[in-house]
Amino acid sequence: YILLFVPLALFGQENYSLSFDGVDDEVLFTQSNDLLIHNDISILLDIKIQSISGYQTILAHANYGDGDGQDNSVYLIEINNNTLQYVHEYGNGSNVVVPLEDNLLINHWYRLALIRNSSESRIDFYINNSLVSSQDYNISPEGGDNGVLQFGRLHGETGAWYHGFIDNINIWSSALNQSDVNAYMNCPPTGNEEGLVGSWNFNEGSGNTADDISGNGNDGTIYGAIYSEDVPESSCEYSILDQLNQSFDAWNISIDLNSGWNMFGYGCPSSIDVAEGLSNHTESIIITKDNNGNVYMPEWGFNGIGDFTPGFGYQIKVTEAIEGFSLCD
Repeated sequence: YILLFVPLALFGQENYSLSFDGVDDEVLFTQSNDLLIHNDISILLDIKIQSISGYQTILAHANYGDGDGQDNSVYLIEINNNTLQYVHEYGNGSNVVVPLEDNLLINHWYRLALIRNSSESRIDFYINNSLVSSQDYNISPEGGDNGVLQFGRLHGETGAWYHGFIDNINIWSSALNQSDVNAYMNCPPTGNEEGLVGSWNFNEGSGNTADDISGNGNDGTIYGAIYSEDVPESSCEYSILDQLNQSFDAWNISIDLNSGWNMFGYGCPSSIDVAEGLSNHTESIIITKDNNGNVYMPEWGFNGIGDFTPGFGYQIKVTEAIEGFSLCD
């Protein structure tokens, strides 16, 4: 049996973006030089601009090399007085500036994709599924131990704070083709895609950590920026059945539970006593419910559910996040 409420775990999850006030908000990743130091790079993100005046840094990666100032590299996606542009500043004075879009609209969601293709020495830039700019690009990325990735500001600079919303930032260590770009603009990656080195959807909804859902551990610290329910519209074309089957395949192995309420499907081959199955996490569990309203409350030693049943869905409330939650093991 598959209970009809199970897909709510997919479609009922809270969806957030991050809002930056243009004054002192940022997300900072320290020692993250592995993210953008690749010959091929693809960066996809959604932005909604609230102000277009002056310089504003949307995404920046500063690489300080060996610290002598001669091999510094800075990569920027920025706003320069109503023009969206990509900038690569190199320590030897070789700079590349690629204008991407003029006459920007405020309070309008843009889906952006920046593709750096080393084999063709070219940068392609897409907005809302359309290729809007393409330029030769011959500067190689520069390594170093002091790489800093930042959203909303350029590290160490005064001013240039971004004023607007950011959502669905995804970075690949490969040059996506146009078909892939269009697909990921319609449906953001799930976090398991090959070559995805960093992915942030900001759906934590609280706290000051921007979790990297790619599994590579590139978590950032949020300073000032706040979660917002103002998010871009989704145009995913996956059917409910496709998503349900994919989720059961993944969830039956291992999932992460967020603090608060979660839903999961039990797909192990045989039933298991609820108290036994959850024994590794008893101290973190407040209550577990089945679809009939029966509950398991470990604090009181009460198990009204009995056994987890293959193919059924359950709700669970935990006091803190549980990573790698699994029942089939």
